[in-house]
Amino acid sequence: MESTLNDFPITGEACCKVISKGSHPSEIWTLKDIETMSNSDAGKLAFLWQETRGKSMEISTKELCDALIFASQIICLDITSTENSSKQLFIEDGELIERDNI
Repeated sequence: MESTLNDFPITGEACCKVISKGSHPSEIWTLKDIETMSNSDAGKLAFLWQETRGKSMEISTKELCDALIFASQIICLDITSTENSSKQLFIEDGELIERDNI
């Protein structure tokens, strides 16, 4: 069975499928917050977590998904497209809070 953003836990794989389906690989996102759990050595996830402590960063769909794929659970994710500010995804405390135009 394929996981979705309505399933618990929300996985990085489920997020990648949603983000990739509604975006092109080079689309740029403002990443405001990310917190995940991982069952493997996830250096890319750790890098994103460190880079967003107290600030945001810009990242492409491909770069974001290359990191999120390692997440066994998304605890927090807050992204907005820089090309279309109405495209956003917000997950808080492991639950989908907002998903617009993705």
